[in-house]
Order: sequence, then C-alpha cells, then structure tokens
Amino acid sequence: QDIQHADHLAATGVFTTLKVLLYTDSNTEVKVAVIEALGEMMLGSETAAGPDDELVHEFCKLLLSPEPRVYTAVAKLLGRMIYQDYVKLHVVLHQGKNLPQSDNWGLSDPFVRMEINGQQWQSAVKRNTLEPVWEEEVQFSISDKSEELAVELYDWDLSGEDFLGGIRLSCEELAELGDETSRRLWAMKQADEANTGMGKASEQVAAIMAEGKAAAKAVTDEADARAEACKEELLEEARLISTDPKVESQRIMAEA
Repeated sequence: QDIQHADHLAATGVFTTLKVLLYTDSNTEVKVAVIEALGEMMLGSETAAGPDDELVHEFCKLLLSPEPRVYTAVAKLLGRMIYQDYVKLHVVLHQGKNLPQSDNWGLSDPFVRMEINGQQWQSAVKRNTLEPVWEEEVQFSISDKSEELAVELYDWDLSGEDFLGGIRLSCEELAELGDETSRRLWAMKQADEANTGMGKASEQVAAIMAEGKAAAKAVTDEADARAEACKEELLEEARLISTDPKVESQRIMAEA
C-alpha cells in the first residue's frame, strides 16, 4: 500500500501482469483478488501504476458481471478512484532537533514512520544523532481533507524499535502548516544564499584589495627607485654645469 512499494511493483512488471490476469482469467476468486490488488497499487502510486483507458473500460464491463463479488469489488474500486483522485498530500520530512536520548551512550538512531488512509511510509534511519537531517519527500493520495496523518518517531535498535513520540495532524492543519513553513523555509534559504553570496563577495573583494595593495607597493617601490636614480643623475649634471672652470683648474693644480 505504500507509494514506494507500489511504484517498485509497477516498475518490475507486476502491474502489467495483474492487468493481463484481469483480462484473461475467468475465475471469480482470481478476478476479485486482482481487482483489489490493482486498486491498492493505483491508489498507492503517483505515476507508475496509473489506470489507462483500456483498464477503466474493463472495469466498466465488469460492472455488468453476473458475479456479485466481482461487480461489487469493481464498484468500490471505481468509487475510491473517483473520490480519491481529487487530493494529493505532499509531505517533506526535513529534520529533527533535540531528540530524546535512547541509547546508553546518549544518542539515538531515529527514523520516522507516517500513515494516512491505509498508506504507510518510512524514512531512512539516521545513525547516532539527536539532530537528524532527512530531506525526504513522500506523496499520499487522500479522499478527505479531514483525514489525519500519523507521524511517529522511533529509535532503531537490533533488538527492536523504541517509540520516541508521535503526532496526528489533519490535512487542513497540514495545509496551513505547510504554507507557513514553506514560506519560512524559503525565506531562510534565501537569507542563507544571500549570506553565502555576501561572504564569497567579501572574500573576493578582500583578495582583490590584497592584490591591488601588493601591485601598488611594487609600482611605488619601482617609482621610488627610478626617482632616486634620476635625482642622482640630475645632481651630478648640476654639479658639472655649475663648476667654474678657473676654480676647477686651480683646485686641480693645488692637488697636484
């Protein structure tokens, strides 16, 4: 009945085999069992086990069956398909915080189990943590928004599973909670992305500034060296230009 199992059965050809049995087998017991199995797979699957026109046509034909069990089973299934096709409940399991300690060393191996309208789903087990992050999604088919989703938290153990807590929420509450939570999560995600972007931008700016400072210092040092060399050259030229030839001759003769 759970969605993942139904999709797996459909992917492995079980759904097609059941349809062939429905079309070809005349045994009443077999037909009733096949109708019920097809119904559970269709109502438990999102896309892989959807009813095609040929199958719906066959169901309508079976409404005229002389066997009461056959047309009763088909009538119930068609009623569920029509009624239950209106609403899909999409649930996202994000994370848990501050979970109770269950193991002797102060940790847990938590997993979540959900159930609604006979459909069950179970999350992965997160090992040795009180702050599990799942980020898993599941979709249920529901026929009435007043139906309740049971969410239960367990601790996995080799000797069994320990119940840690649970809650039941109607679909109306989930819709309201989902809208508000989605808005908050979206806002938080946007803020995180903005902060991440600002952090990266700051790092890039700092790197550019550091490169700029290094390049500016190199240019400044080179300019200072050139300026000093020019200064020395100019001083030498000025000394030569300003020297009186007569005085210079006398100085040279005195030194000689």
